[in-house]
Amino acid sequence: MPRENNQMRLTVSPDDNDVGYVTLPAHPGPGVPGAVKRTIRLRTLLDYAGPDLNLDLDSEGNLIGVEFVG
Repeated sequence: MPRENNQMRLTVSPDDNDVGYVTLPAHPGPGVPGAVKRTIRLRTLLDYAGPDLNLDLDSEGNLIGVEFVG
């Protein structure tokens, strides 16, 4: 179930400014156990220049978040 505010949110890690996470509207919110059922590292799908991107999917295969690791 999507969060009530239904907005994307960017969070930068307080420990590492090169790590960020975009929470998409379909994400149930931080701290929800089991929200992410599968993570796909974009580099396993294609070769590109730039930061590592990890795509977080829910149990139905919906994209719910993206992690950037610079």
